[in-house]
Amino acid sequence: ATMVEQHSKNPLVSAASCTILALYKFISPKWDESYVKNLRVELETFLRKHQVFGNLLLGTEGINGTVCYELSNKIINQEHTDDNQSDDPIHEYFSKKFPGIRLRLSYNDKPVFHRLKIRIKKEIVTLGVENDDQFQVDPCHKVGVYVPPGPEWHALLQDPNTLVIDTRNNYEVQLGTFQNAVNPETTAFTEFPTWFRQQLKNKPTKIAMFCTGGIRCEKATSLCLSHPTVVDAGIPVYHLEGGILAYLSAIPESESLWQGECFVFDQRTAVRHGLKPSTQYTLCHACRHPLGPADRASPEFQEGIACPYCVHQQDKEQRRQRYQERQKQCELSEHTSIPHIHDGKLVKALTQTN
Repeated sequence: ATMVEQHSKNPLVSAASCTILALYKFISPKWDESYVKNLRVELETFLRKHQVFGNLLLGTEGINGTVCYELSNKIINQEHTDDNQSDDPIHEYFSKKFPGIRLRLSYNDKPVFHRLKIRIKKEIVTLGVENDDQFQVDPCHKVGVYVPPGPEWHALLQDPNTLVIDTRNNYEVQLGTFQNAVNPETTAFTEFPTWFRQQLKNKPTKIAMFCTGGIRCEKATSLCLSHPTVVDAGIPVYHLEGGILAYLSAIPESESLWQGECFVFDQRTAVRHGLKPSTQYTLCHACRHPLGPADRASPEFQEGIACPYCVHQQDKEQRRQRYQERQKQCELSEHTSIPHIHDGKLVKALTQTN
C-alpha cells in the first residue's frame, strides 16, 4: 500500500492555498533507461496539465522529489484523514502510478516552487559507491529498522551506546538537529561513506540515522548494513521513519528532542514544529545557502546577488551581473502586474497562448 505520511486536522490547511507533496520510492527490479525516459515525458505532460511545479529526479532506481500545486477547496472544507485524498488528483496519480510510494503532505499560503523541473540522474539520491566493492547498497531489500517518531526514537537519542547520525550536509545541520546527534560535517552525500568507515573504528554497539524526509538515511542504512564490520558484529541499525519532517509533524514542541529548524529544498527554506514555514531563514538566490538574520545583516549581503558564503567565490563573480539583472526583474514584478516567470517552458506556453 502507498505510505501516506500526514496528520488529520492540520491547522495549516485552513489558511493554505498550496499543497506540498514530498515523495520517493526505490524500485525493484530497476527500471530500464528507456522506461525512465518515457516516464519523464508522461510525468511532465500530466503535471503541466495540472499546473504543478517542483523538482523531480528519475533514475533506474526510482523517483524522488517535491512538488506543489493549488489546494483544492474540497480539501480545505473537509475533515482530513490519512486515506481521504479522493479530491486530490496529483496525490491520487502518484499513489496509483507508484504503489508503495512514500508521500508526505504539507501546506503553505503560497507556492514554494515557480517552475517544474524533471531530471534523469544515475541515482535519485547520490551516494556514489557503485564501484566500491566494500559496499553493496540495495534499499529495496536491505535497510535499517524503521523507527516511528515518538518514545522509541527518543530512547535511541538518549542512549549513550547508540551512535545517532545526522546524514544531511553541514549547511542543513547548522539550522537544527536532534539532541545528541553526530554531525558528519559533509558538503555532499557522496562524502558520507568515507566518514562512516572512520566511525566504525570506534566500534559502536547501535547505530541510528535520520535525514529530512527519509530517503538519504534509508540509503545510508543500506550502505551501513553492507559493511563487514557491521555485519560481523551484528550491530543493529535503525532510522527515523519519514525523517525529520514526520517527526516535526507528529511530535508536539513541548515533548520534542529536536533543536532549531529543518532545512527544506524549496522557497520556505526551513520549517518548524507542525511544519510551519520558517520566519527567520531565507535563501541566497546566488548560491542557495540558507541565511539567518546575522547573515542578512552582513555588509557582504546583497539581496538576490551575493551573501557572506559566496561573495568571495571567483566563479560567482562571473555570474554576478546576471544575478543583478535577475534581481531587478524580481523587484519590477513586485511593483507591476508583470510576472517574473522562472519556467522557460511556461513562458513559451503563455507566449503562444497570447
